[in-house]
Amino acid sequence: MQANEAFNLLAQDLRAIIARLAALTNEHRDTLMVARTFGGHALPITFGFKVAVWLSAGLRHAERLEVFRRNPLEGEFAGAAGSLASLQGFGLQVRRRLMARLGLPEPLITWGAMRDRVVERVMFLAALSGTLAKIGQDIAELASTEIGELAEPISGGKDASSTLPYKSNPVYCAQAAVAASRAAQYASTVLQSMRQHQERSAEGLLEFETVPQVFLETHRCVDRVRMVLDGLRVYPGRMATNLGLTRGIILAERYMMALAPYMGRLAAHDLLHEACKTAIERGMELSEVLGQTAEVTQFLDIETLAYLGNPRTYLGDAPEMLDQVLAAAGRFLEERRS
Repeated sequence: MQANEAFNLLAQDLRAIIARLAALTNEHRDTLMVARTFGGHALPITFGFKVAVWLSAGLRHAERLEVFRRNPLEGEFAGAAGSLASLQGFGLQVRRRLMARLGLPEPLITWGAMRDRVVERVMFLAALSGTLAKIGQDIAELASTEIGELAEPISGGKDASSTLPYKSNPVYCAQAAVAASRAAQYASTVLQSMRQHQERSAEGLLEFETVPQVFLETHRCVDRVRMVLDGLRVYPGRMATNLGLTRGIILAERYMMALAPYMGRLAAHDLLHEACKTAIERGMELSEVLGQTAEVTQFLDIETLAYLGNPRTYLGDAPEMLDQVLAAAGRFLEERRS
């Protein structure tokens, strides 16, 4: 009964998170930033696209949650071995009336020895926590001193370092990450409860200690991430500055693909590799280096190089994908309002 009620409450929080992510996606659909892979600069994206990726996962979790809400946990009334033998033929009638009084679905058969329905809900909670903690982790990394593109909401001193007066720590993101780690650890223990011996054994006792904790840690994670998103501070200027840190070499792929039809991809790759090296060593823009390279200018004029060097024109299908996620979020939120 508590698990079923908790999923209904969780649906409200998840809807609020989805609504906030959708608002951020729409607000920053054109806010340029650099994508990062394995800690390094990759290609231009927008902050709205990044948030839309987060949002898409939230929508998938919402779908999973709805399945659980439409199919709540069934009640159990089984007796020592599950046969209801002591009720002398009235077992199913008693069970039916008991489930009706408790507002729980009636099971087809005794399920105490088979814990799959409990486990799948616990795994969902751990997965949801993991997704939210990933969002918090991304935010915390982008809030670091060297990057400075995002910041947690002002917390009234709770984020202050205990020894460094100038320092604000992403404490809410850290708390979300810790909660998700605990939820995952408890969930792995719950998995062991599936291996009960015969009709009942001590493995089932593992649930008593761990299932409530997964719910509590998931709630803590959801609460912290929702708090962060509601007051998230975004710094588009810093995103633009960081995008230009590499002096255009993150667009080397684009130049290479533009030259490939003329000289072949491998030759274009080698040319761009040397051009990037020159740009880094001389502190020049990659487009400037290419504009001084005869092997390039015989095929690409200065205007073309300038166009290719504009990160806003190298977003691929990101805007269309973003719109698709926003449309899905809009349908989800509209359905929940009706």
